Amino acid sequence: MSINRLVLPFLLILLFVGCSFEKKLATTFVTGTVNVDGQPMEDITVAFIPTDTDASPAIGSTDRKGAFKLSTAGGVTGKGAIPGSYIPTFTKYEVEQLESDSPEDYKQRYGNQEPRTFYLIPQKYAHPQTCGMDIVTVEKGKKNHFEFNLSTKK
Repeated sequence: MSINRLVLPFLLILLFVGCSFEKKLATTFVTGTVNVDGQPMEDITVAFIPTDTDASPAIGSTDRKGAFKLSTAGGVTGKGAIPGSYIPTFTKYEVEQLESDSPEDYKQRYGNQEPRTFYLIPQKYAHPQTCGMDIVTVEKGKKNHFEFNLSTKK
């Protein structure tokens, strides 16, 4: 599966939602931690996908301790999610770097070969229908801190 098929829909949603608001959204601060096989992992993209299709997703990234803060497009960066129900998803991957000096050089060296994508956590966590996570609820005026434990084992 191409990385564009996973990331592009989220980016388009964020762009559309971000451009459609004239004032800042009423978001609630959301934090959490992500551990993979019992250890924190840096640079995992955490996305809270709303169960209400009219709501906006919230996205963040883990630091070296596995901690994250969510942001919602149209809201203040790092200030959370709109209160509601969400399915949490997680992605982390690296894309192979194919070296070339120009598009012509690339074509000569690699033909139509696309760079490979290496998933550092299982792909199942990237999609709401396959992630296996329980629905979480972000509540206004409450401490919205969530802890997630992912596994690389089948």
